Amino acid sequence: MKVKPGPQARVRTDELPKLEASIPDYFTPEQSEVWGEVYYLLDEGNLLKNVDRLLLEDLVLNLDLKRRASVALNKEELVVDGQRTIVKNPLLNIIKDCQATIHKICIQLGLSPRSRSVIAHVTEEHEDDSLDNTKTTATPWRRKEK
Repeated sequence: MKVKPGPQARVRTDELPKLEASIPDYFTPEQSEVWGEVYYLLDEGNLLKNVDRLLLEDLVLNLDLKRRASVALNKEELVVDGQRTIVKNPLLNIIKDCQATIHKICIQLGLSPRSRSVIAHVTEEHEDDSLDNTKTTATPWRRKEK
């Protein structure tokens, strides 16, 4: 027997509490500095909410891990001696995994170019609606008339 999913509840993001800027206690000084940079960069659009805290923590941890692995790799070779053959340095896998995780988190936080353009469009509409109650649609470009 198949069960049909019911209507999903939608939560308005403007009703969620804003993300606090407090740095997690377990962060190192370097991670705390990255937290501050990332937080203030993302908070410019006033889009961060408390539900984003874990994503932001994971983003900072992965950025720091990628940086530390990159620094360590600069002191080593790209390939290392394995048990029987030469293999690629394991630090390359750490960097690759961090990059994939960072990419996924950025998409979830709405940091892809497409997401940013949609957010900008919605923000502009919201500002237009707050100025007057008439909804206007602007054409992003026009052809030159001959």
